[in-house]
Amino acid sequence: MEYIGVLLSTMIGGIYNRQDRLDEFYVNYEKEFEDKEYYINRFENVINLIGEIFPDIRISLWKSKANFYTLFLLVDNLLDLFDDKKGIQNIRKRLNEFSNLIGIAKEDPEAEDVNEEILSYLDASTYGTNDKEKRVRRLRILKDFVLAEDVND
Repeated sequence: MEYIGVLLSTMIGGIYNRQDRLDEFYVNYEKEFEDKEYYINRFENVINLIGEIFPDIRISLWKSKANFYTLFLLVDNLLDLFDDKKGIQNIRKRLNEFSNLIGIAKEDPEAEDVNEEILSYLDASTYGTNDKEKRVRRLRILKDFVLAEDVND
């Protein structure tokens, strides 16, 4: 429940450090939550899209809390790109490419396909994963990668 609270509070108020603002969100929305239906629907849309992109998420990079957090925020940020099957397929392809590069970087940080951004993401998803700076960095790197024009497309 706490992790869901972190995801929802981040969706509502943006990325924050560790769980610094979680208690504040509980207090602020305990009695009245005017936009409750909007955020419930949005949260469910994000979760459903993630399930559609990665039906086998339990055996992917995205199964860890830090990486799932980043994927959740990415999908929330890019909801308008999921309006058709082609959009979902394209994003799935880019996320799989990213996952593969992270796997390569874990095995050989100096591999040809591994760049500084991949190494930076790997660092931010391994150490101090709940720090605001690391959360922001992971989202920026992943979003840039997914939205980058691929010369092979």
